[in-house]
Amino acid sequence: MKSLAALATINGDLAYFTYGDTPNDPKTWDAIRVFGCLCDPQYTGYDCSQYTCPYGDDPDTMNQSDEQQIISCTDKDLVGAIVLTFRQQSTITLSPKATIREVQSALEALTGAGQVNVDVYAASSPDSLCTVAGNQFIVTFLTVHGDLPLIQYSAQRIDTFDVTQYMAGTKENIECSGRGICDHGTGQCGCFEGYGSSDGRGGAGTMGDCGFVEPITTN
Repeated sequence: MKSLAALATINGDLAYFTYGDTPNDPKTWDAIRVFGCLCDPQYTGYDCSQYTCPYGDDPDTMNQSDEQQIISCTDKDLVGAIVLTFRQQSTITLSPKATIREVQSALEALTGAGQVNVDVYAASSPDSLCTVAGNQFIVTFLTVHGDLPLIQYSAQRIDTFDVTQYMAGTKENIECSGRGICDHGTGQCGCFEGYGSSDGRGGAGTMGDCGFVEPITTN
């Protein structure tokens, strides 16, 4: 339990819990006596013998939003180095002059970020992550749902750098999108009638999450 506490996460980020670090604390007598499994990704159950199924947004709930975060950067000489981290995965090193496409590609290389859209916050702003006067990129998470943790960063030789939440994600992130039943023996969703595999954004795709409302056809 002591080891598992140190590895615990909240919303994909380390929670920095401790358990049993205080000597002779009677409340945590079992810190090194009770054992359990920390499952590898895609496995679940008390002994990690079951597969997890895809998670997704319930397609029948309406008026929900994707998570949006704003990256702000100011740098006078534009020669520093920036690394973005999301859910404990880090991007390649980015230049302060990195473009929208380069930032988007770096984030999408992280398995936990899914598909994202990156754009300048103000339409007249230059296509550069940092500028001498200061610039802002807005990141929209398209296929990873819910209220997400902020992008973390390491910015070396950068004057100012910050990440803030612009809009909290309100879409569900539930097993089989709440429109199917998970077969933990195969890790596949058995979708209810009228629902199928989505692209993570409500359209037809290969996610296997029952997040697509199938069209009704008649002869």
